Amino acid sequence: ENYFKYLLSSKKILKKKTIILNSLGYKFSRILFHAIKRGYKVILFDGKISFAKKLFLLFLGVQFVEFKKSNDMSENQIKIPDINFQSQNIDFSKILNYRKNQELQNLNILNSKCYAIKDFFNLNKVSMIFTNSGKGISGFLAEAGNQHSIPSVCINHGIIAKSFNNFDKIYKKINAERQFSCKAKYFSLQSKITKDSLVTHKVEGKTIETGNILFQEGKRNSFFYVMYAVTLKNFDNLHFLGDEMFYEFVENLKFFEKLSVKHKLKFLIKLHPVAKKDIYLLEKIFKNLKFTVSDLKKNLQKTLFTISYASTVIEDSLNCGVPVVLFDRWQRYKHCDSQTNPMIQNEAIYYITNEEDLLCSIDSIKKSKQFNFYKYIYSGKSSENIKRLFSKKF
Repeated sequence: ENYFKYLLSSKKILKKKTIILNSLGYKFSRILFHAIKRGYKVILFDGKISFAKKLFLLFLGVQFVEFKKSNDMSENQIKIPDINFQSQNIDFSKILNYRKNQELQNLNILNSKCYAIKDFFNLNKVSMIFTNSGKGISGFLAEAGNQHSIPSVCINHGIIAKSFNNFDKIYKKINAERQFSCKAKYFSLQSKITKDSLVTHKVEGKTIETGNILFQEGKRNSFFYVMYAVTLKNFDNLHFLGDEMFYEFVENLKFFEKLSVKHKLKFLIKLHPVAKKDIYLLEKIFKNLKFTVSDLKKNLQKTLFTISYASTVIEDSLNCGVPVVLFDRWQRYKHCDSQTNPMIQNEAIYYITNEEDLLCSIDSIKKSKQFNFYKYIYSGKSSENIKRLFSKKF
């Protein structure tokens, strides 16, 4: 089968100070606005933006570069021989070739887009590339930039932590691969948790201790809720170690429902966005719990502490001055270094496995005067950190 060639909507952009962003997701808009203030022309490789937002960004001078399918066939097509495979007198060739052709189409589309990016860099001199992912087109932008001596920075949007055992290492390596496999010249370390992960994970590029760039930030102004940051996702996106299983999620909701009545605690259940459609049903079943997918920063401002298993909300919470309890009732996963003695006060992260210790840690959090947040995160606001990043000589 032949595949069509992909071209870029804009090929030549004449501007001395130019930066490329792979996306505006995960608060990359912070980098965009800072770049504009510093006089950079911003090129955005992201077509998934609303019409109104796109108009606003065009007004600010942002240039969108999108891929367009041409009528010409690609000259650089990947070929994979047909598969012939039988086992126990059953021929699996047909289903394997069907799956092969699906992936072959994805590979050839990606390959054609990569050639279009190469042509773009041959025509344009770019000052800097920022990406929040090491996979697909996002990762190739950094890789192609290296061939033209363009400095690139990968700023991970997920929490990456060190491993504690062999099983843990497998899961966390998969989790880190999205960023650390990137061919970027530099990797941003937004927290000391990520810095400590380098003990068990390796990156090819150089690391920069930038401090927080993409995570939430702010201060608590009340202690109204206990937030439970859920890690449950769709089944096809599920990791079987670092994510909660659906039955663990339900059991935890039952547990928090009883706890809310028995100890008069107000639980706010922060669902993953994929569960938005299920809020009404969950509220009907668990009448004493409040469910949300709304603005995280506003919710953290009203949170006494965050309960989580392994979520980016951990670092969001720490940067907002909210302590975290890693609650692992089935004792199968510890996300990062944390205090296991619930009686010790002023700890930013506790690791808890049972109700008694959870209640004890709540008491310790309430009595704490000064949490050791800077054991896990760097000081400084994101605006200051981005400004410092732009001022570096790469």
